[in-house]
Order: sequence, then C-alpha cells, then structure tokens
Amino acid sequence: MKKNLKHSLKMLTGAMTMALVMTPTMALAEMKEEHTYVDYLALGDSLAAGVLYDNSLGKGYPDFLADEFKEDGFHVDFNKSFAVPGYTSKQVLADIQDPAKGLQKEIMDADTITLDAGANDLLQLIEQKDGRISIDPVKVQAALQEVGVNIATSLGIIHQLNPDVPVYVMGYYNAFPYLPQETQAQLKPALDGLNQAIQAASVQGGGVFVPVEEAMADNFQVKLPNPQNVHPSEAGYEAMADEFWKVMEPVTDTVGKSTVRLYGQDRYETAAEISEESWEAAETVIIARGNEYPDALVGTPLAYQLEAPILLTNGAKLSKETVEEIDRLGAKNAVILGGEGAVSEKIEAELDDLGLSVDRIGGDDRFETAAFVSNELGNSETAVVAYGYDFPDALAVAPYAAQHGYPILLTDTDSIPEATGFALQDVENTYVIGGAGVISEELSFKNGERLAGDTRYDTAAAIYNEFQGPTSHAVVATGQDFADALTGSVFAAINEVPLLLVNKDDLPQQTKGLVMENGLKHFMVLGGEGAVESGVAEKLVE
Repeated sequence: MKKNLKHSLKMLTGAMTMALVMTPTMALAEMKEEHTYVDYLALGDSLAAGVLYDNSLGKGYPDFLADEFKEDGFHVDFNKSFAVPGYTSKQVLADIQDPAKGLQKEIMDADTITLDAGANDLLQLIEQKDGRISIDPVKVQAALQEVGVNIATSLGIIHQLNPDVPVYVMGYYNAFPYLPQETQAQLKPALDGLNQAIQAASVQGGGVFVPVEEAMADNFQVKLPNPQNVHPSEAGYEAMADEFWKVMEPVTDTVGKSTVRLYGQDRYETAAEISEESWEAAETVIIARGNEYPDALVGTPLAYQLEAPILLTNGAKLSKETVEEIDRLGAKNAVILGGEGAVSEKIEAELDDLGLSVDRIGGDDRFETAAFVSNELGNSETAVVAYGYDFPDALAVAPYAAQHGYPILLTDTDSIPEATGFALQDVENTYVIGGAGVISEELSFKNGERLAGDTRYDTAAAIYNEFQGPTSHAVVATGQDFADALTGSVFAAINEVPLLLVNKDDLPQQTKGLVMENGLKHFMVLGGEGAVESGVAEKLVE
C-alpha cells in the first residue's frame, strides 16, 4: 500500500520530534528534518501598521499573528511595509493596482495575506464636537458602497496574481465606546453597514471575513484606553489577532512552504528510508545496483507498474537496511535489474533465502537490459529515448515516463544500438531527451520530439514544462549522482510530482525558475548534507 507525499510532509515533523525526545542518540538513518516557512503580507491602514492609542507605532495585530506563526513552528517572512496609516480602501486598491509600487510581486510570493480597509472612508465623514457627532446618512451610504467595490476589486486582483493565497479581511470595531449611549445609537447603523459591506465584499472576492467588534467591546477600557483616540493598545491588537487566529489556525498545516529531508548514512539506507515513507507494504521489490547506474536507469516505469519500491545493493551483497526493509514490507517477490555482472548470483541466493520469488531482467549490456524492461512493461505507442552513458536526463524524465507507461530506452550519441532499435520497431511516437551533444540530431526516431536544453538542468526544465500538471509539491535530489534520484523517482511518480535536480552546494537558476514560476512550496529533499547541502534546501523556499 502506497503512501503519499503530502502525508509524508505533514507527518515527518511529529515523527522527528518524538524520535528526538525518546532516543537522542538515534542513528542518522532515522532522522527526518523539516523546516516550514510562511510568507505573510499585511495590507491596510493604521491598524495593520500598528498605530497605538498615543499615536506611537507598536505591535499591531499582524505582528501578533507573525508571533503566532513562529510559535506554531514556522519560519516567518513578515512584511507590513504596505500598511499605511490613514489609508482609505481606495488608496489600498491603488497600491495593489500599481505595478510600480512593488506590491504585486509581494502578493505573488505571499502564502498568507491579511487586509483591513474601509474605516477611514467612514471616519472622515464623522464630525465630533463636545461629545456629539454629526454624520450624513446619504454620504455614509455612498462611502459604504465604494468600500465594498474597492475591497472586492482588491481581492479580485490579489487572486489573479496569486490564485491560491488565503486572504483574511478584518471587520471593524466601535472606535467611540466612551461616547454617550444616545450618540452610540447614531453610530451603530454606520458601523453595522461598514461591516456588512466588508463581509459581502469578502465573500464576493474569495476572502475570509474576520469580525472583531465583540472582542474589542469586551473590557474596552483596556483595549481602547484613550477616549480621544480611535487606536487600540497592544492588548487590543492582541485581541484582534486572536480573532484572526481562530479562523487561521485550522488551516496552518497547508500554509507556507516546507522542506523535509529524508536520508540515511549512505545511499542504501536512504533508499530504505524512501521506501518506508512511500509504502506501508509491497508485494514486490526492485533490486538495483547502487554504485553503477546503467541497468538501474530504466527501472522506474517497471517499479511504478508493479507498485514496488527500488532498493539498492552494492552488487555483491544486500545491506542490513535493505533486508530489514524487505521484511517490513512483507514482500514476496523480487525483480533484479541487470545481469550477474551487475548484481551477483550471491544476491539472488540471499533473496531466495529470504523466501522471495526472484526474477532477473538483464541483458548483455545496458541497452539490452533496457529493451528487456520495455518488453516487461507491455505495448506502448510512445517511448522515451535517453543517453545511455550518463544518468541525469533519464532520471529527470523517469517519473513522467512511469506515469504514462512509457519505457525508457537507451542510445549512444551517434548510433542506435541494435537492442534499442528492435524495441522501437512498434513505437509510433518518441521523446528524445537531451541535446545534440548527447544524442545526435542525425539519429532518426519515429515522430521524435526532443526535450533538451544547454545543461542537464535546462533539459529537466523542458521535461517539466512538457509533462508536469499543477502541484505545490516536489521531490529534490542531487543531479551529480544517480542513486537518490533513482529511488526517489518512483515516489515522485506515484504522487504525480516533479523530481527536481540540484547541485550539492548550489541551486541551479533553471531549477529555481521552475520553483518560482510554478508555485512549488513543499519539498522532500533526498539524501544527507553530502548529497544536498542545507543551504540549497533553504534557497528552495526563499
């Protein structure tokens, strides 16, 4: 039974925390690291800016919300620089509409947005003198209509720029609680009308309305300590934030960006860890050589079809972790990729001793092994052809080939090996992976479509753009070695997410571009620091 990536990203934090509490000296293979990030943007007027009852600047409700995120374990990128004291709803909308302000990029990057606007539209119509107020109902009605239009329009633009971002829109409180009751009665219809307009606009624009009136009315002397000033104390702002958090907390597990690192002491343990996170049980396991890539490269579509994890061997013996994972899975069958020169008869005997029914798919060379694997997959009108003497292109396309049932066949640069040519006889369409430097343009493939770039990372980007559907999740592995990407490719396939390739110590610009352009937020990084350094993982969520 397969698990899914979203489940793994959510559950690994708890697993890590409990493990660290119970066994501080645990082995590296049992460690799962998670870092979760939220990009929080606060828009609005003086309440978002944090203007206090004495007109000084302090902690507004967005500051308290940022603290709540931190207490919930998030790394917070918090921006309230677009919250401007005195702003009306029209001015907030103008900033959102103006590309030159820089706000549109902040909106596109945000994971959570809060918005308050409209109070100043109303306040500028209220005149106070000697405890009395003067208010024109006709002007108020016109202002409230404009508030509704401005907020709905603002939300519409925000969701055009960032369709998935939640926007929490605040209602307003009675800013004049010290005035006599008869005066309060004059103000109440205007305040109710303002909140109704904001709530209706929130629903229309896809936002979430957050009422704060009752929370601020309770013990208002503490929350609004200055009868001559409409702004709250920090206690008042904290009360507002609490009302936001009641709405926001249930969905914080889907907010923000996250990285999970899954690794062992070596590639064999990492493969077992990936298997454990991917499958509760499996009838079949694929056994591939972990220190040589040729036979293993083409195994992902077969593993996907058989719903089998790929476990690794050094070619001479099974590691303890591999044996333990086979036992945990309750596997009954094993498929060895490669001939006896790749995976020895001794390993076959070990698998047999474990009670597994063993099958071997292996040819005289990598090209023949790929052709035999293709035959096991059954008929497909489309095939993938990749360079047989390096691994990045084949691994980048492997999850997509698996999902579509396409075999991965291998070729030389200037000639098509006989076994590959034979396997392609009944194929009607071909994806050729890689540029002319690895697969010559002189080679002819039936209805061939080339996916290529100047580097392995450009080629991976071209593959992504051809095959990948909408997702916020990705699997990440080094593009400088094959083992972690190989064992992770099946997991990427079953979750329909991309396998992104990075350098050990650098995030290639092409990969970063894919992350930013496609809104990828949650990453399972495969391998330890020796495979992908922590700085690279951090750049994925910047």
